[in-house]
Amino acid sequence: MPLPLSGIVGVATGPDDLHPDPPVDAIEIRADLWPRVDSALAALRSVGRPSIFTCRHSAEGGAWEGDEDARVRIYREAHRLGATVLDAEARAPAGAMLIEAGLPVLLSWHDFHSSPHDIIGTFEDLEARGPLGVKIVPMARTTGDSLRLLEALSGASRPGSRQAVRAGCTRDARVPRRMERSRVGFCMGSPGVFSRILAPAWGSALTYGALGGAVAPGQLAATDLRILTPVSRDEPRILMVGAVEECLAVLRGARMATSHLGCPAAILPIPPASADDCRALRKGLEPAGAIFEDPRHARPWLASETPGCTAIRWDEAGRIETRDGSRAGGRPAQIASDLAWILRVPLAPEAGEAIERALG
Repeated sequence: MPLPLSGIVGVATGPDDLHPDPPVDAIEIRADLWPRVDSALAALRSVGRPSIFTCRHSAEGGAWEGDEDARVRIYREAHRLGATVLDAEARAPAGAMLIEAGLPVLLSWHDFHSSPHDIIGTFEDLEARGPLGVKIVPMARTTGDSLRLLEALSGASRPGSRQAVRAGCTRDARVPRRMERSRVGFCMGSPGVFSRILAPAWGSALTYGALGGAVAPGQLAATDLRILTPVSRDEPRILMVGAVEECLAVLRGARMATSHLGCPAAILPIPPASADDCRALRKGLEPAGAIFEDPRHARPWLASETPGCTAIRWDEAGRIETRDGSRAGGRPAQIASDLAWILRVPLAPEAGEAIERALG
């Protein structure tokens, strides 16, 4: 039985993070970060969305330092008050206790230092414990770590994968993505930001964005995640190489421009990477049309060595260097014009004006 929710989860760390009609599909109440646990429990009655209740232990990045029996009592009360799912750690007693009690558990596994060597094996080991779903969130030290996690998420639907072979899948068949349990996964850190954006399209039931301040390294605001998350894995992928926090404005404009063009593309922030990582990115993400590069951080040969891709630069003022070498000033209509050219999509004059109004 899969998780009874999916999509973008907005993380609330206190009552000030709960706003009317947030741009998310579900709300996570991080009770360990609220001023009072009882107020976090009371909020479950009014979130207006499917909810995940989390009281994260300090050993995995949370603030809870009490005993496990007390934490389980809090989780039981959260379920009684209407929490859709309870997130508890696989490496703490509370997770097993809640599963044994028959409660709806998202069994989570976090590592703030590295990624597991065998991601698929870790998913399978946790699923064997009987939760509704499993969440694996490691720290990405390289973009390759994020690619490995995305591949693990999407592996169950690929013929020849470990799961497909076990299910007797032939070369021409496809195994259903969720045979029994839901999987959730993405990476922390700057090299993991693009995995948060791609995760749902690559098989993760959920991805998380902040409704207030970020609670984990690399976590995006929920509003940005809503704009940037692709609907399908089939969307072409355009890489933006540079310091992630410095290219978010360009990312938003580019993503919204492609959507208005009727040819949405996944616009992905990629921090400066090694030559090996860049080769892996070209193979794993198959960028289409262009690679945007911040010349202060990017390796100029990344685009030049990617077949079919054009290098486009932007500077510290957000101005984009267009194909004729001029500076576009970063205006939305100009971004749309360049992306239309990159994606080989005709751009009618009225479309450019509509994009200008929508993004300006």
